[in-house]
Amino acid sequence: MFTHLIESIILLGIMLLLIRKLIAVLGSVDEAERQKHRSFKSYFGEHYNLKDITNTNVAEPSSTRLSCNQDLNYFKQNNLVVDEATDYIITELIKLKSKVPSFNINKFYNTAINVIKMIIEAVQNADYKTIFSLLDKRFVDQFHQISSKYVNIHVNSINFKLSNLNSLGNNVFIKIRIEIDGNKLKEEWTFSKNITIPGPQWYLSNIEEVS
Repeated sequence: MFTHLIESIILLGIMLLLIRKLIAVLGSVDEAERQKHRSFKSYFGEHYNLKDITNTNVAEPSSTRLSCNQDLNYFKQNNLVVDEATDYIITELIKLKSKVPSFNINKFYNTAINVIKMIIEAVQNADYKTIFSLLDKRFVDQFHQISSKYVNIHVNSINFKLSNLNSLGNNVFIKIRIEIDGNKLKEEWTFSKNITIPGPQWYLSNIEEVS
């Protein structure tokens, strides 16, 4: 009886050692993956990080709030943001920058404008490769159904404004409103990104008409 007890204790000790080694191995693999993607740089301006932002209780430093206010003041002064959305965007931008400090709303905005122009010109040139590379795969079919409206649009006649920014779990959504003076076209283009998924790219994931 005593011999069986000793054997059981020894086996239990061996099992605990194996479990600890397994956990250590898994941890090192996870760290290797983080290091692998740490140097990625986004097409939209921010460095790529594997970072979970589902926790919204992240304290933001005063410098982050000041930086966000300065950014949005610039947008307001240059008529680059929808006025009634400004306060909400500032609040959401502070949350986002507290978790992804390298995010730059100015770089994002400028790049988003170029991407919108690229997509519209790609429609006009039947450049499907470019279109597909910039769209969320789940949005491709829907975009194909509405793309004919962009055939005769001159991209330099479009007015652009930042209109919304929000996050849901690890997904970030930023809307750019496009409008043409004297034209019925008035839409919001949504760019989205899951910041925990490897890859630096944002994608166009939705377009909705604005009344």
